[in-house]
Amino acid sequence: MKKGKVTAIEISCLKGMLGDNISEGDMARQLDRNLSFVKKELAVIQKAVEKSSLFINETSSGERGVSVMTPAASTRIDENKAKEGTITRQANRKDWVHKIRKDG
Repeated sequence: MKKGKVTAIEISCLKGMLGDNISEGDMARQLDRNLSFVKKELAVIQKAVEKSSLFINETSSGERGVSVMTPAASTRIDENKAKEGTITRQANRKDWVHKIRKDG
């Protein structure tokens, strides 16, 4: 059984197998890796996929430098705002001007 860091080729294989709906056990067997290691890497891959689905960062021609918020990202931000509650910013800030002496 292999040990050590996952390679770029293994990540590509995992992404492909994930898209083909191959079971985690079969993935581990094909890559000669531990099942817990495969599950951990799949969680990382799925988190990255979820993050990349929130914003569109390149145009259809492949040029980067644009950022468009998807409806899923907008909904997520609105939900987070509702969870935070209303705390005034002034309550959390300290005075900006500090006096060294009380008489000065």
